[in-house]
Amino acid sequence: MLLNFDGKKVTGTIETNQQKDTVNASYSHPLFDSYYETLIARTIELKDGFIFKYPDYIYEEGGLVWQSGKVEKTSDSPFGKNIWAITYTDSRSGRKTTYWIDKERKLIRLQYQFGDKISIQKPE
Repeated sequence: MLLNFDGKKVTGTIETNQQKDTVNASYSHPLFDSYYETLIARTIELKDGFIFKYPDYIYEEGGLVWQSGKVEKTSDSPFGKNIWAITYTDSRSGRKTTYWIDKERKLIRLQYQFGDKISIQKPE
């Protein structure tokens, strides 16, 4: 997968063993590459109750996907005090992603939820 993001345009190629797809799409908004979701979570404004929405590009979901979410400060969590939870919801798949970070913006835990299935990642 090799994609170029230039403002409101996404171009590139997606190659698998079975096929090669060319991407040449224009949108009404500049898009983020979905690869950078963790970076966005770690740099978003840490303000309790802050609600956000931004356009994301996910090839496997047909291109433009709106991510929306909320920033919440937890006074007490399984990871300690003063931990921030940044939760995203994918507008297409309904996937819910939660990042827990500390005040220094260190990622503590990442959780993906697809319906009743949960995947947890603990960074090293």
